[in-house]
Formats: sequence, C-alpha cells, structure tokens
Amino acid sequence: MSLMRGGAQLSSAVEPDGRTLRDGLMIMLRGCREHPGAAALALGASLINGGCMVLGAKAVGWSIDHVVVAAFREGRFLPGAAVLGALAVLGVSFLRVVTIIVRGVASGIIQFRSEARTRRAVVSHYLRLGISWHRRSSAGELVSRAVSDVQSAWDPMKHFPFAFGMAGMLLLVLLDVALADPWLAVVAMILIPLLLGANLAYQRVLAPRAREAQTRRAEVTTLAHEAIAGQQVIRTLGIADREIERFAAAAAGARAANRRMGSAGAVFDPAIELMPPVAALVILAIGVTRVEAGHLGVGTLVGVIYLLITTAMPLNALGRFLGVLPTGVAGHARVDQVLSATERPRHGDRELSGSGPVPLEMHGVAFGYTAATAVRDLSLRVPAGSIVAVVGPTGAGKSTVLGLLSYLLEPGAGAVRLGDVDATALAPEAVRRRTALVTQNAFLFTDTIRANIALGERECDELVWRALGIADAAAFVAALPEGLDTLITDTVQLSGGQRQRIALARAVFRRPGLLLLDDATSALDPLVERSVIDALRGEYGGGERRTTVVLVGHRAATIGLADTVVFLGSGRILAQGTHCELLATEPGYRALLGAYDTTEAVA
Repeated sequence: MSLMRGGAQLSSAVEPDGRTLRDGLMIMLRGCREHPGAAALALGASLINGGCMVLGAKAVGWSIDHVVVAAFREGRFLPGAAVLGALAVLGVSFLRVVTIIVRGVASGIIQFRSEARTRRAVVSHYLRLGISWHRRSSAGELVSRAVSDVQSAWDPMKHFPFAFGMAGMLLLVLLDVALADPWLAVVAMILIPLLLGANLAYQRVLAPRAREAQTRRAEVTTLAHEAIAGQQVIRTLGIADREIERFAAAAAGARAANRRMGSAGAVFDPAIELMPPVAALVILAIGVTRVEAGHLGVGTLVGVIYLLITTAMPLNALGRFLGVLPTGVAGHARVDQVLSATERPRHGDRELSGSGPVPLEMHGVAFGYTAATAVRDLSLRVPAGSIVAVVGPTGAGKSTVLGLLSYLLEPGAGAVRLGDVDATALAPEAVRRRTALVTQNAFLFTDTIRANIALGERECDELVWRALGIADAAAFVAALPEGLDTLITDTVQLSGGQRQRIALARAVFRRPGLLLLDDATSALDPLVERSVIDALRGEYGGGERRTTVVLVGHRAATIGLADTVVFLGSGRILAQGTHCELLATEPGYRALLGAYDTTEAVA
C-alpha cells in the first residue's frame, strides 16, 4: 500500500528517554509562547509573589528590631513603629493575594486554552488519517488520547508559573541570607541544593511510574468504552461476568500503578517537608552565637529563619510541578504519537470539474490492509450517470472497492480516476463535496433528524422531507413525537432499518455526483426494500442521470437497479454484464443469489 508513512502504530506505552525534565520544560515554554499575554501575567505575577515573600520576611525582621527589641530597650511600646510595621506586613500580604489571583487566572487561561487547542488538533488529525490507520487502533484508545492524555499533557501548566516564581524567590533568599551573614548563607546554600536534589530524585523515581499509570488509565478507558458500546452483545452472549472480570483486572492494574506513584510521594514528601524546619533549627543554633557576638541583629536572625521556613512553600511548589511533570510528558508523548502520524491518502489541489454525475475508472488497482491482498488487478470503467452493482461472496473485496472509489483508501498499485483526474491529484475535500457513501452500519450523530440529514447546510424542510420520502422514511419520521426535531440518542428507539433509511436520506439530500451504497438496504425487510428500490430507480434510473451510482447488494431487487453488474471473487473481477446475462453464464453468480428468489422479476 503506497500510503505516506510518518507515524508508527499507537503503542500502549511510551518508553522513557531520560529527558523528562528538559522535555517537560520545553512543553511548558511552548504553551507560554502560544499565549504570550496570559504567560506574561502568570510569570510576572509569580515573580512578584516570590519577591513579596522575601519582602514579607524583611518586614517581619524590621518589626522585630524596631518594635519588639526597641520596646525592651527603651522600656516602652512604640506605636508609630508598630503601625508602620503592621502596614508593611499587610501591604506586602495584600500584594501577594493580588498576585496569587492573577497567577491562578492567567495559568488557567494557558492550561485550558492549550488543552482545547490540542484536543481540536487531535480530533482534526483523526479525521484526516487514513482508514487503515484507524483499523489498527481501538476506539477506546483513541478517546483516551483525545481526553485523558491531553489533560495530563497540560496539567503541569497550573503549577509551572508558581514554580517559576518560586525558583526566582529561592535566588532572592540566597542573596538576602548571604548579605545578612556569610555563615548563615553557607547553611542556606547547603539546604536549598539538597532540597532541589531531593525533588529531582523524586521526579526520576516518579517518571516511569507515571508512564505506567497513564498506560493503565488508557486500558481502563478502552474497556469501559467497549462495555458501553457493546452492552447488547455482552448481555445476549451472557459474558457480562467475564467482561466485569476483565474490567476489574484493568482497574486493579490502574490502582496498582497509581499506588506506586503514591508510594513514591509518601516517601519523598515528608522528607522534603522536614528539611526546612531542620535547617531552621541549625540556623537558630548558629544565629544565636552570631547575635551574642554582635555580628547579627535579632530581627535579621528572625527574618532569615522566617525565610528558610517559608522555603518549604516554594520547594513544595517545585515538588508539585516536578511531580506531575512526568505524567505530563507521558501524556504529551502519547498525544504526539497521533499528531506525528501521516498515514493518509496522498492528495493534490485539483477540483472535480462540472456539477453532474462523476465518471469512474480503475486501472490495475491492488490494495491490502495487512500482508494479505484484499483486491488485485482491478480494471473497471463506470460511465457518468450509470448504475453499477458490485456483487460477490463475503470477503470478495466489495467494500474495499467502494472505499477505493470514494478515495477513503489509496491503492497500493494502479490508479483510480474520478472524472478525468487521478484521485491522488485531487484536493482533500474535492471528493467529499461530490460523493456520498452509505454503509450497512448506519452511523447517526447525537442531534436532530433534520440536522443529521442536512449536516449544517441551509435547512430546507421541503428538501429534507423529499430525501426522507425517497428513503421511505417520511412516514415513520412524521409519526415521531417531535418529527424532524426528534433528537437521536440512545433513548430514541430506532430500528436498524430506520437508521439505514435516515442515513440513505442524508446521502440523497446532498444531491451527490457519485452515490456509493454499501449494502445500504441490508436491514430492510423485502417490502420496505422494494419501496426504497422503486424510489431510487425513479430518482437515479430515469432519463436524466444526475448521479453515478455504485452499489453493493445481494438481493435481485437491489441488483436490478444496475445497468451493469460486476461479479467479484477472491479480490478479482470474475465477470461483468447485466443481471440476466450473469445468471445465464456464471454458475458462481447464480449460486450466490440462490439463497434469494432469483426468479423475481427485474424491471
């Protein structure tokens, strides 16, 4: 298959590469660059907040010297100094409150806008990747990439500005302590790198555990999606207990992975919390001797101890950031596996000319989903406005032929031409604007019937009802309580045949130049199918052919729509001709239709 290759198949885990911290910081900086205004507010407010913490310690130290110590020295309370000290502490505290609010709001803007942008990019990429790529990935895995992995990828952003400001605060603390007393600075210079080292060690221990936890969450999401989407199959087969056991095992795996993450925190967090108070005791012991020697004031010593104790906050902020960073990097790597995939059909920039029926040609086409070849050496010409039926046993390649004609699949060999243009030269949306495909598994959006048929076009009810009439769906839609405004959800009980007819009406409403019907009436009973076939014959089989129709079918009534029947077997075209000609000349075709009433009159 000659698809462009650039992304590997989605793996269940992301291998560690030893660059978690660097990669995580680059992700955060990229998010800030994409939202410069909010980033400037968040980072600036965080730096000011860190500076306010140092100023707060200075204000406390000044108040100790000029209010408490001075009161003991002079034997009286100094109200002016007390008011000045209180105003300084309150002013700094108020500024801290303001910066915390600004930082939180701005950080949220960056985080949630980045999440929204990434989710849009992931889903947009899903819609552009080829069908073969999607066949190799489960729906639950893809949902997990777009939801939980995106959230994990940007979750560290809520801590990043805080950690950035606190890193600046630590530098100010070192500078302030060094200016206060060199011996105290030695203790601070030992403490702070030690705490940072402990946090980095925590991050290295946590990184592989975070990757495993992310993978386990994806497994739980996949199984939950299967349990919901396949509930009818699970119940009718009586395998609910087995599926519960499967989900319980996956949930237990996720719980164990999360517990291993928590165990690392249970060890590191108390140790990191304990370091600043221990350092404060060491500072106090050294500082008392320095005060007695007259080298240090009491207020300065109190301010230094206050600063060192408050370093627990910035170091905790750094710890929280480093703690969630591995999970964020793992989530980003899993998202990047999707965004870096480029397996999709080639395209150019040409458009399909005209507005009438689209002629089709296939020349020596071959295609395979895996190592096995699905179809080979297909050569077929479909004139504009003609109706062609593709018939064959299960596995003959009928749906693959329609996938190739709609250019959802790119041939591994040969060429497909739509109109007079090779499909690889067409613009991505050129085929979609002129083509409608209806499959036997009718997919309907969670929206009204009107919206499902019109798909965002200017909704003219007259045209919608006309399309429903051709699909023999007008009667049952009119009987619904809300009519066209009926919201299609799991609680709206539509049969498989009703869903197929709404999907068929959606295709008819688009007035396509190429209509592809892949067993689109398989869920209809013979009487309803006959009504639909008669309506389709009147719409597309008259004198003025506005649409080219290629259909897959098994019943004689459906096949009877066709001007030409293409009989497939083992991925090859075995014969072409009219329905009656093939019945007379092809034993395999006659045997295949033997389960149906082949004596049925074909108009």
